[in-house]
Amino acid sequence: MAKIRFTNSIAGILEEYPIVSASKIPRKWMSEPNKKYKEKLNELKANCPFSPQFYTSNYIGTFIKNISRCPGLNNLFHTGYILVCPFDVRINTNGDGKTINVNVPFSHSQLGFAPCAVHNPEVLHEYCPPPHNTNESIIKIDAGWQVGKSRKDVVFLVTNLHYTEERRFTSVTGILDPLESTKVISQLYWHVNEGTEIIKAGTPLTHIIPMKRGFNPDWECDEPNQKDMHLQRTSYFRSINTFAG
Repeated sequence: MAKIRFTNSIAGILEEYPIVSASKIPRKWMSEPNKKYKEKLNELKANCPFSPQFYTSNYIGTFIKNISRCPGLNNLFHTGYILVCPFDVRINTNGDGKTINVNVPFSHSQLGFAPCAVHNPEVLHEYCPPPHNTNESIIKIDAGWQVGKSRKDVVFLVTNLHYTEERRFTSVTGILDPLESTKVISQLYWHVNEGTEIIKAGTPLTHIIPMKRGFNPDWECDEPNQKDMHLQRTSYFRSINTFAG
């Protein structure tokens, strides 16, 4: 099966700031939940797991309740790719909620294209209200990435990198179809209403998740039948049938 190829003609970006696997992005805040999980796991190993002390708010039987083991988060953290910013971007806002000025440490001519731009409110937010505490203009960062010609059965959900410490911006969500456009860019909602901030080179910007083209199955809402209930019971059993860790 052909690989998904991301290409970039800018040598410095290709070597120093490539698109990376989502699993490579550290989340510093997870260190504390991971630490607590290991502590509880050691308690389970050191004591009888059937004693009353384990049937507390921290446990369900011998299953440790800890956000670091949430399958929804972990599956997200290990799916797809991350587009990082390959250069510093200085962003200034004046408090009017509409104006954004962006610049980089070099002239645009040095890359041969404009790496940063701003979509003014008339592009989107004149018609669709922005999220709360968000500038009406949108920042566009183009690092020169393209999707190579390799897979015709795949499109990409381009979305925010969730559950990080970054609060200054949120990446705008959309679907990238390489048959319509091969450019891979980041577009950012900006949440700092007044002041100057710098997005440093290496900052993760956007989460890119591959999806099967045209996968949009029929669906229904209904009461569970016997097969549904069996599936639910099986799923539940799989979550409790082993000791934690």
